[in-house]
Amino acid sequence: MDHYKESLKAAILWLERLRNEPANYVENIKFFRQNVLEGNLMLSSLATKDYPRGTSEEELAYLRKKHYEHGALITLNFIGKMKKEDQVPGNPVYDLYMEELHKDKVAGNISDDALKKLVANQRETDYFGPQKSSRKFPPLPQKGTPEFTAVLTRALECKKDAARWLERLRTEELTVEKYRQYLRNLRITMKAGFEESFYILQDIDPKATRAELDALNPERIKKSI
Repeated sequence: MDHYKESLKAAILWLERLRNEPANYVENIKFFRQNVLEGNLMLSSLATKDYPRGTSEEELAYLRKKHYEHGALITLNFIGKMKKEDQVPGNPVYDLYMEELHKDKVAGNISDDALKKLVANQRETDYFGPQKSSRKFPPLPQKGTPEFTAVLTRALECKKDAARWLERLRTEELTVEKYRQYLRNLRITMKAGFEESFYILQDIDPKATRAELDALNPERIKKSI
């Protein structure tokens, strides 16, 4: 029974990460499946207060697709930035981004039209986005309720996580791979703070700017030497 409870607890934890960390789907689904198998769990048994019916293969397929949509949108944002700054001609990094975009579209079965709609409707790449005055946060649950506490706790933890990723970007010796992963994780944790809204960079550190993050890119540093 103890083994069952441990597997159940771990599976729910990894399921929560699957739902909140689209970029880390591949790693999270691996550990999720492992715990489901070890505990001989039914997906419907992974119930929580927010998800009383547990999960299903349909939801897991949706989360998988969301992972590739998320990756495609982020890569598309990089591509758009390179085009805007006229960094495309003869740039091997641009070719790598185009290849990565193609892989995400194929793996997620994402059509060009579907990608355009995601860009137009969701703007998931713009995590450093709007001005504070233009943001609208979803209404909070009633104060004093467990739901209110859960929302504020989640938002605070995501803000702390984002601050840690920002600190790692600033202080560690970065490779190109580390830079991209840390930047992506920073965006994810900022986005995950609220269900329908997100933090902006200045919420994490008033002194932080996108220009600073761009300057930390090892590819840019290497070109300037």
